[in-house]
Amino acid sequence: MALLSRLRTNLSLNSLKHRHFSASSILASGDSSPLTSKEKTRAALSLLRSESNPERILDICRAASLTPDSHLDRIALSNAISKLSQANHFNGIAQFLEELKARPDLRRNERFICHSIVLYGQANMMDHAVRTFKEMENNGVSHSVKSLNALIFACILAKDYKEVKRIFVEFPKIYKIEPNLETYNTVIKAFCESDESSSVYSVLAEMDRKSVCKESMEKGWVPNFSTMKLLVNGLASVSRVDEAKELIGAVKEKFSKNGDMWNEVEAGLTQSQLVCNTMVKGQRIEEIQNELPFDLFAFA
Repeated sequence: MALLSRLRTNLSLNSLKHRHFSASSILASGDSSPLTSKEKTRAALSLLRSESNPERILDICRAASLTPDSHLDRIALSNAISKLSQANHFNGIAQFLEELKARPDLRRNERFICHSIVLYGQANMMDHAVRTFKEMENNGVSHSVKSLNALIFACILAKDYKEVKRIFVEFPKIYKIEPNLETYNTVIKAFCESDESSSVYSVLAEMDRKSVCKESMEKGWVPNFSTMKLLVNGLASVSRVDEAKELIGAVKEKFSKNGDMWNEVEAGLTQSQLVCNTMVKGQRIEEIQNELPFDLFAFA
């Protein structure tokens, strides 16, 4: 309680208008001992749970000097952005994140820039997310697959699946970025969530052309099960459950090591989905395979 009382100081109306706040003035109390960084974050998290005033939310974040290097700080930032977006305080979100960009310790911090892109996506401010990505090099930070993946993930948070497709198709060429396995998995997730499961096959084809899966398997870090599970769930979500079950059967036959996990996935395909699927004439798995320039099950 002592920590919370030290954060709950009354701020004057003038101080609310200032862009930069002194932690010492906001946290001032009878106890003059300084708070550690972790103590500030924990106190901020506690205050954010019950705070609804947008300006107070911003003041709490400024006082805590949050950074993306701390897991607790990232949680606090995410909570704050959620509350601000719910209050339609989008100008405040943009102002706050731009303030953070000006901090010397964050100005050229790729991790922070990627996190700010994600936060913009969380607030459904994709124009700001894209602009932040494009302006990276102006701030002395090179574009990378990490920032590309952050931008695509931001699109998913904003449920802007059309933008996912545009960024995935255009940005690697424009910014000379080679997508990695995380990129493809994120795009597959987006297509499955947006009922565009058929688009997944073109992604898998590109992965095959670029030998992404082969190189990943050689390194031992390709999450084959999770990738294929996304595809199965995507097929099921658009009532192509029979096709999903056929895919599971083919994968289990060729790769037995994940048999138990696939049995669980198959059991999760509900009877209602099966009934719905009988009313949909979908393209069969063997027909899709015939259209592809690669072995679909090499990714399983």
